[in-house]
Amino acid sequence: MPTLPRLTALLLCCALSLSLAADAPLNLRLQGGGRACSGGLFVRDRTLEWHSSFSTCRSTPYRVLARTPVESKAHYVLALQRPSAHCFYRLIELEQVGEFQWNATGYQHYADYEHRDDPAWLQGDPDGRNTLSCPMHTR
Repeated sequence: MPTLPRLTALLLCCALSLSLAADAPLNLRLQGGGRACSGGLFVRDRTLEWHSSFSTCRSTPYRVLARTPVESKAHYVLALQRPSAHCFYRLIELEQVGEFQWNATGYQHYADYEHRDDPAWLQGDPDGRNTLSCPMHTR
């Protein structure tokens, strides 16, 4: 049976390793398909780029607004700092839904992201939502 100081040291090591994993840089290469989602999304240590059928987000710095780097169900919310002229999205939400499958959702406005779970917003005019949700897979 471990003593209390050993158990405390073990818990501190676990917490430190989780903290370091949360600060690890992102490195994702995702591929989308279909009419609106065909193209690639690349998240690097400091930049993000997303090329889809109707929007071209050239490489731009991003800020991490939310990060849950759980191995099997990672979730990130990234705010583009200087989106290019033909980039329709200012906020990108990435959610891992399987080992190689992700869902990428682009939001034109932060308010669209804030209301994404609001039933009234979901049942409202789809053209007023200003979002694109794409199933993607790792390359």
